[in-house]
Amino acid sequence: MTGLPFETSLNTENLFFKEAREEPFDIYGLYKPRETSYYCRLPEEVGLNTNDGVKTLFKNTAGGRIRFRTNSSRIAIHVESDYIYSARHITDIGASGIDVYCEIDGKYRFAGTYHNHKQDFGHEGLITLAGPRQEREIMIHMPNYSNVVNFYIGLENGSTLDHGKKYLPGKPIVYYGSSITQGGCASRPGNAYTHIISINNNRDFINLGFSGSGRGEEIMANHIASLEMSAFVMDYDWNAPTPEHLEATHEKFFKIIREKHPEIPVIFVTKPDYHTDEYRGGDSIVSAKRRDIIYRTYSNALNSGDKNVKFIDGACLFNGMNPDACTVDGCHPNDLGFMRMAEVIGLSL
Repeated sequence: MTGLPFETSLNTENLFFKEAREEPFDIYGLYKPRETSYYCRLPEEVGLNTNDGVKTLFKNTAGGRIRFRTNSSRIAIHVESDYIYSARHITDIGASGIDVYCEIDGKYRFAGTYHNHKQDFGHEGLITLAGPRQEREIMIHMPNYSNVVNFYIGLENGSTLDHGKKYLPGKPIVYYGSSITQGGCASRPGNAYTHIISINNNRDFINLGFSGSGRGEEIMANHIASLEMSAFVMDYDWNAPTPEHLEATHEKFFKIIREKHPEIPVIFVTKPDYHTDEYRGGDSIVSAKRRDIIYRTYSNALNSGDKNVKFIDGACLFNGMNPDACTVDGCHPNDLGFMRMAEVIGLSL
């Protein structure tokens, strides 16, 4: 097909492409996507000045979603990346893949995954939706761990294209934390706990999880405090390098948020793999000390009259049969672990 702004091996016969920044696509979870030359989660002045990890990770598109309505039976993508993440403990689809959901009976359901991994430029792929041609609400999850510069969506010539359904009224939930918050090691983007909560409750969200780099800095707290949000989840226990670091940052971080948002629910979460310390050689004493620090932030808020704080003990997040089956490596949740996290954290929102 001629006239495309990219080269492709896709069969583009009878397809037209538009970049996701164009109308009528709706983009959620990212920082000013129509004003930046690449998709990202933070303004550069924050992303480049928080710590060395955030300096690169803020360009990962974790939590980025594209919604639209179409009657096209085929949905193609061509995604250009300047960095494609790969790691031994996470699948390529979980790290850099893209999945698609369709609304069925009022709820978005998984419809397919783009898994044509092209190391030279990014991703491309084509999904044919089942059933007769009809109007459908579509939601595409962008990669949790890779960068996106351009995201082209292809639909059948002559098909309809319009804005997708909105989320329930209200401001987004904001999550801040570690690689677990970012979505590692979900098998695909939609299985991260932040995404599951959103799908189950039709609520918008912003994912500010930074792998190995959620350390509670003041510059991050000030940025998050500047955001419009309906609730805030603090989930960075795993990334505070020491209990002393956690103690020095946790309550201070919360107070910065609370000063700007006096009424929103704030949920404090401790690391979810607490019990695995008992059988993988971890230091349960240190884990308990960290948990106590976070609980102290919570109890101090309660004692000051704050009625909109909640504490979630990570020891309960993997409750149920076979809690030791909930992670890939004793730290990062698999899909089962993320589902159980979503069930517990979702009830608090």
